[in-house]
Amino acid sequence: MNISKDELKIAKLSFKASLTGDKIDPRKVGDVTRLLLKQKPKGLLSVFKGYVKLLRNKYKYQTAFVESAINLPKSDLAQILRNLSKSFKSDLNLESKINPDLLAGIKIKIGDTVLDYSIAGQLQNLRTSLVEARREDFL
Repeated sequence: MNISKDELKIAKLSFKASLTGDKIDPRKVGDVTRLLLKQKPKGLLSVFKGYVKLLRNKYKYQTAFVESAINLPKSDLAQILRNLSKSFKSDLNLESKINPDLLAGIKIKIGDTVLDYSIAGQLQNLRTSLVEARREDFL
């Protein structure tokens, strides 16, 4: 994405105006979007692309994406969220979905961090270890 310095500056200012404290504020995002559409700064499309990229990156790091093999009770999800927020020293949001491919257990993604406590993840780790061990035997 080619974005000029001025467009990037507007995107960053728009992003900062969309936060309440350190969290994305959906109401402010709507206000900023309407203001940008009304003012139509030069390079509006590039400004929006930069703005959305900043929002997505921030959202990715303030949300715990939890996958589980079965539908988890709300009380379990609340406990997971409390533990993660404490561990990451951040007030996180939580999104959950069912992924039967995990077989059992859970998989959590926060930004670039992946915590895989699933049977499928354990089997993959075992498979990788066995392949590496066999490779070392042949060297």
